[in-house]
Amino acid sequence: MDAAARKIYAKLLNGLLPTQDPVKCWGRIGTGHICDACNDEIDGTDVEHELDFGGHLTLRFHAACDAIWRDLTSQSAAPVDVLAGASLESPMVHRDLEGVHVLVVDDSDDSREILRIALEYCGALVTTAESAERAKRILENLRPHVLVTDISMPDDGLRLIREVKAVAQKGIDVPAIAVTAHRLRREELLAEGFVELVEKPLDPFALCGVVRQHAQARRNT
Repeated sequence: MDAAARKIYAKLLNGLLPTQDPVKCWGRIGTGHICDACNDEIDGTDVEHELDFGGHLTLRFHAACDAIWRDLTSQSAAPVDVLAGASLESPMVHRDLEGVHVLVVDDSDDSREILRIALEYCGALVTTAESAERAKRILENLRPHVLVTDISMPDDGLRLIREVKAVAQKGIDVPAIAVTAHRLRREELLAEGFVELVEKPLDPFALCGVVRQHAQARRNT
């Protein structure tokens, strides 16, 4: 999921963009506007779509953002049930991370937010940290069930896993899941102590499944 898609996805889940189909749609209506989906300026090379939702709301999207928005609000998109006001008890909504506390560590605001939203959608309690140093301080006071951390951070996610292993030596096990774009590092990262490696670009809800697996394993030990 690229940066524009993450922004749109986060706005949808927070109710900042509509989920219904527009009543009318126009194309190439001019430039110099801000895209209501990704917040970037629409320049002269972009195709702009104006979406009219029955006169109550008019939005301008890049053509590419329009396509992402339509894909995320399609019938096959998992979060639509929540966005449309479906009950959390609906069988279409998965809440099987209820009672699971996850610490998410990522220096990217967008990535950290989309992971938080996805995990909370699945029922988890989420604490976030923007750096390994901040996560280390959190671990001094909190004991999450699972840690999810990006590896390519300025202060290095590998340093964080070593801190987690030091905590484990005190009898407190916190399974750590690595998130990375480096596909060739799997063996290295597993050897460092990570229980699983999730490759970028990742599916946030597939990540929820990995978190669920290791949270259950920890509870069963």
